[in-house]
Amino acid sequence: MFASRSLSCAALFKLPCRLAVGVFLIAMQNSMEARGEEWGILDRWLRVTISPETTYLTEPVAEDGWIDYFAAVNALAARGVTVENNAAADLWATVGPGIVPEPHRQAYFGSPNFQKYVGDPPSEDGACFVDLVTFAKQEGHELAQPREGDNEKSVEQRLLEHLEEAVAGPWREAEFPFLAKWIAANDETLAIVRQAAEKPMYYSPLVRFNFGEEWLNRGYPGFANFELYFFDPFVFPAQDLTLMQLARAMLATGKGRFADALDDMEAYLKLVRKFARIPDWRINWLAIYFEIRALNACRAWLQHHPLPADQLHDLQRMNTRIGDFLLRLDERMLIARLALLDFLSDIPRHRAGPMKMLVPHRDRPEFLEWIDFWTLFVIDWNMVLREVNEGVDETILAARLPTYELRKAAERNIINDINNRRRLAQRRLQNFKYEHWLFRVLTIRTYTADYFAHVVLFLSLPGATHNEWEYLSARTNLNKLAIAVERFHRTHGEYPHELQELAPDFIKAIPPDPFREEGFIYHRVKGGFVLYSVYRNGKDDGGKTDSNGKDDISIAIDHSSKNGIED
Repeated sequence: MFASRSLSCAALFKLPCRLAVGVFLIAMQNSMEARGEEWGILDRWLRVTISPETTYLTEPVAEDGWIDYFAAVNALAARGVTVENNAAADLWATVGPGIVPEPHRQAYFGSPNFQKYVGDPPSEDGACFVDLVTFAKQEGHELAQPREGDNEKSVEQRLLEHLEEAVAGPWREAEFPFLAKWIAANDETLAIVRQAAEKPMYYSPLVRFNFGEEWLNRGYPGFANFELYFFDPFVFPAQDLTLMQLARAMLATGKGRFADALDDMEAYLKLVRKFARIPDWRINWLAIYFEIRALNACRAWLQHHPLPADQLHDLQRMNTRIGDFLLRLDERMLIARLALLDFLSDIPRHRAGPMKMLVPHRDRPEFLEWIDFWTLFVIDWNMVLREVNEGVDETILAARLPTYELRKAAERNIINDINNRRRLAQRRLQNFKYEHWLFRVLTIRTYTADYFAHVVLFLSLPGATHNEWEYLSARTNLNKLAIAVERFHRTHGEYPHELQELAPDFIKAIPPDPFREEGFIYHRVKGGFVLYSVYRNGKDDGGKTDSNGKDDISIAIDHSSKNGIED
C-alpha cells in the first residue's frame, strides 16, 4: 500500500514538472518568434557540428549554416568541364527543353551552372529526337495500343523489351521493321550524338530529386515534399538515345557492314562512359546496363560472325576501353557518401512547421513510416552522422580486400554487426518505459540515434559497393580473353592449351577473375573453346547456369557447328 502510494505521489509530482517544462519551451519559442529569432535553444538541439567525422565535408557552407552537399556534388561533377568540351550541349539540342516541364524550365536552363558549363538553353524548334514511345504512338504500332491491366509504364516496358530483342544480336529490317523505321527517322539525331560522343566531358546541372514533383517522380509514389538525392534530368532520354545507337550497330552487323557497326559501337561506348560518371544513381545503373549490352554485342560478333584478323584486333581494342568504364572505388563511394549525408542532414535541417519526416519503420526497416516532427529533437544527429560515416569507411575497407571470398566475408560481418546493433538499440527503446525517468532523459537521444543510424546503414550500404561492378568486370575480362584466344587461333591455326600462352603477344596480361583467385577456367573443345568464371557460388559448374544453383558466367565458341553457345 505504501509502495503504491509513493508511486502515485511520484507520478503526481512528474506531471506538473513535465507540464512546466512544456510550457517553458513553448513560451521560449513564442518569445523568440516575437523577436524575430529562429528556433534559438531548440535549433541547437538539431544543429550538427561541421567536422570530417560528422559532415565529412567542411565546405561549402550554405547561408543557413549547413553543409551544401548539393553544391559540392555539382562542383564534383563539373570538374574539367567547359562549354566547348561538354557533350551535354549537343545532346540537349537533340531533345529540346520539353523533358523539363514549363514551370521549371527557366529555373533549370537559366541557372548559372547551365549557362557556365552547357551554354544557351536548348530550342524547341531545333529538337530532332523522337523517342520510342512517341514514335510508336505516331505510327499506331500495336505495342503502343492500350491493353487491359496497363499502367503508365506498360507501353514503355513493352517497347523497351522489343528494342532489347534487336540489340541482343545482329538483325535486318525484315525482322524489326518498326525499329528500322524509328532509327531512320532519327538519322539527324544519331549524327549529333556521334558528334557529342567525341567530346571528352559530360555535365548537365543536377537538380534535387523531390518526391513531390511528378516530372522527377516517373512512377514513384509521392511521399512528401522532401529532398532525397541528386538527379540529372537527362536520365529520361538517355536510355533511348544510347540503345538506338547500339541497335543501329547491330543492324549494320546484320547487313555485313562491320566497319560501320564498330563506329556506332565506339560512339555508344563513349556516350555510356560519360553517363557513368554522373553522380545520379539511376544513370549509374543505366550505364552498367548499357555496358552489359555492349559486351553482349561484342560476344555475338565473336560467336556468330567469324571476323578477319584486323577486325578482331579492332574488337579487342574496343573491349580494352570497356575496362576503363569501371569507376575507382573511392570515386563511387564518395558519391554514395555525399548523397547519404545530404539525405540525413536534410531531416533536421528541413524542420520548420508541422511537417512530418520520412524514416524507416522501427519494427520492419524495409518499410517506411512517418514520425512526428517533435521526435526529431530526441535524436542526436551528430551521433547519427558519425556512425554512418564509420559504416561507409568499413564498407570501403571491405571492398578493397584482394579476393572475392575475403570481400564477401567482410560484407557478411558488416551486415551482421549492423543488424545486431540495430536490434540491440530497438530492444533498448522498447524497454525504455521501464527505466527511471531521469535515465530516459539522459539517454533517449543516444539510443534513438544509435537505432536510426543502423537502420539507415542496413538499408543503404551492404552489397552496394561491388556486386554489379564485379559481375561487369568478369564479363569484360572474359570478352578480352575470348578475343585474344581467337586471335591466337588465327595466327597459329590452333587454340592455346592454356591462357598463359596468350601473353604478351595477344594480350598484355591475363586479366583476373574477380570471383576466383586462381583466375578464369579455360578448356579447348572440338571446333573451339569454353571460357568461364565461377561467379558468386565459387564452384566450378562446368560453365553452366541453371535454376539449381549453377551460376557460371561463360562464353563458348564452336566453329565446327558455326554456332556459338552461351550459358
